Amino acid sequence: MHEISLKAEPLFSLLGLTITNTIFSSVLVVGTLLTVLSLNASRFKLVPSGTFQIGFELIYTVIGNLYTGIMHKEHKGSVLFSLLFCIFIYILMANWFGLLPVVSSVMLHTAQGEVPVFRAPTSDLSVTASLAVISVVLTNALGVSFGGLKYLTKYFNFKTPIDLVVGLLELISELGKLLSFSFRLFGNVFAGEVLLAVITSLTYGVFTLPFFGLELFVGLIQALVFFLLTTVFISVAVTHE
Repeated sequence: MHEISLKAEPLFSLLGLTITNTIFSSVLVVGTLLTVLSLNASRFKLVPSGTFQIGFELIYTVIGNLYTGIMHKEHKGSVLFSLLFCIFIYILMANWFGLLPVVSSVMLHTAQGEVPVFRAPTSDLSVTASLAVISVVLTNALGVSFGGLKYLTKYFNFKTPIDLVVGLLELISELGKLLSFSFRLFGNVFAGEVLLAVITSLTYGVFTLPFFGLELFVGLIQALVFFLLTTVFISVAVTHE
């Protein structure tokens, strides 16, 4: 078993930028998703047929119904839902990517030593922090879009000392959202990778399968939690009351 690193390991440099195994894996996940969807989209029919279309539409419908229940708006044709659904699919695939056998078996010799070429993108704190920033910025941008600049008075209200303190608490809560989103997703995925690596090493793979199933479930739940919380925060932000 290779040494487990909390940080993403650098693989190579490209145009002066350091490419880590999580960045490389993230590009691979996005590229694979775009390729698979592009190849299958032209085959979609009005009446669903085929395993891929049925499975995709099932996921789309379930997630769409959750969105409709929270936002009280139809998800079909919604640009916002399309964006949130894409984020959900990306996080789900990024979480599950770390469960592929190649993640722990394909190694690369670098100046820092032997490092894994592939790693779950969401096991990198910089990736989960970026997703958290997208969620929080999107929520506040929509709040301003629907409520105007008056929305910002929830943070900056100088009418009374109490309003000032409440605004400060609101700002702190936004920071809390960033930390919560970032560390929840990162912690669960990274811990899952470590758990599978340790169990596989200690038991020579005999007891890996039950934990593999557990990590599949955890990956799904974490993607769903990120989607639901972002949708709830946006729903609150765009509600004028």
